[in-house]
Amino acid sequence: MTRHLLRLVWNRRRSHLLVGVEILVSFLIVFVVAVLAVTTFGNARQPVGFSAEDVTVVESGLKKGSGADPLGDDGAGGDRERMRRALEAVRRLDGVESAAGVFLAPYGSGSARNSQEVDGRRVEYGFTEATDESLEVLKLRVVAGRWFSREDDGRPYRAAVVTRELAREVFGGEDPVGKDLPDGGGPPEGETRRPTRVVGVLAAYRERNVYSAAEPFAIFRSDLSNPEDSVPSRIVVRLRPGTPRAFEEKLVTTLEATVGEWSFRAEPLEVTRDSAARRQLVPMLAGALVGAFLMLLVALGLTGVLWQNVTRRTREIGLRRATGATARQVAVQVVMEVWIVTALAVLLGGAVALQAPLFVPGGLLTAADALSGAALAALALFALTGLCAAYPGWLAARVDPSEALRYE
Repeated sequence: MTRHLLRLVWNRRRSHLLVGVEILVSFLIVFVVAVLAVTTFGNARQPVGFSAEDVTVVESGLKKGSGADPLGDDGAGGDRERMRRALEAVRRLDGVESAAGVFLAPYGSGSARNSQEVDGRRVEYGFTEATDESLEVLKLRVVAGRWFSREDDGRPYRAAVVTRELAREVFGGEDPVGKDLPDGGGPPEGETRRPTRVVGVLAAYRERNVYSAAEPFAIFRSDLSNPEDSVPSRIVVRLRPGTPRAFEEKLVTTLEATVGEWSFRAEPLEVTRDSAARRQLVPMLAGALVGAFLMLLVALGLTGVLWQNVTRRTREIGLRRATGATARQVAVQVVMEVWIVTALAVLLGGAVALQAPLFVPGGLLTAADALSGAALAALALFALTGLCAAYPGWLAARVDPSEALRYE
């Protein structure tokens, strides 16, 4: 039976060629969408490394018409004192469990990147700066070493905690705790630069969104008492569970009364998280719509081609019925012919798709994800072509053996 079907497909290779090309292109597009879905929702099941529940992010900026320069009337030292006063005012509010200053909060639209050369290769990683209280506010989990603290005051280095991914990229299998991150270049002439010392390793820290892959990341210590450290521009506040959103207005009012030169805007971290997640899903949904539209075109074209094919083969089908083939066998033959063409297209497309991890930089696409995407795309195409062949197969099964006599 299989040999007979292969012979039929080969004899009609010209008519099957266009269908096969359509199926191949559809497979590759569905593969891309499936891989995006597999990696995206696979990442969603992984820990992000911090807690967004009951956390509010307060962004600060110069108040319009204040007349102050970007660093305040008395430079960074004045900003440092303003941020210290702002944090103290927030911590005194009823309903606040803890507060910390950060350079960039999770899920924000901004990002900061650094690039270092390690053993002749460039290692890029994201980073932020945070005060000591960030551990409590964001409920970060340190799996090796410690979080930076007063223990690092006055030390000749700048303390940092890194993610496992960054530790692996920079130090390989070695313990990173107590080692310095590579310097990106020498300091300006006449100046000295503090080394950056790794004091701890985080379980995870995925700042972009819940669907993003884990990337190398570092959190540098920001000490408001040290003039060498930069001043945080945001405040993250952990509220008591059940605190209503109306508290945000009180929070902003208190801060503006404390630091009159600055303006403030508060938003729950959960809201920011949801917005970042939606931004991540938009490209995938667009790709899914394109894939669905293409599959619809393939389905319509394939159904038409098969219907026309059955009409042209009335004599052959009637002869098969006259020689003892049942209606079910005739219908199965039509479906199996299409599945053989689909299998050939999927095999060719799969050979191409499984090479994708070699061309995606940074190990963002693993062989397992590529295999899962190819399997999902193959299942989708077999289901689609099977459904498209069902109606023409039903028409073929209804051909009466006497129809063959019309051609005699």
